[in-house]
Amino acid sequence: MENLSKFTRNSFLSHYTFVEKLLIVSYILECAINVISVFYMVISFKNITTIGAIFT
Repeated sequence: MENLSKFTRNSFLSHYTFVEKLLIVSYILECAINVISVFYMVISFKNITTIGAIFT
């Protein structure tokens, strides 16, 4: 019985850390996507301003 409870506790802890890892990875991916989108917006804005400077 003690072995069973130890096993369930260990499997629960490993499952919890797996869920935590998933949350951390999804958070990192979301931050990376936000940074990339902001970077892309800045680049496109610079391109628009350079095109505007060429035409003006």
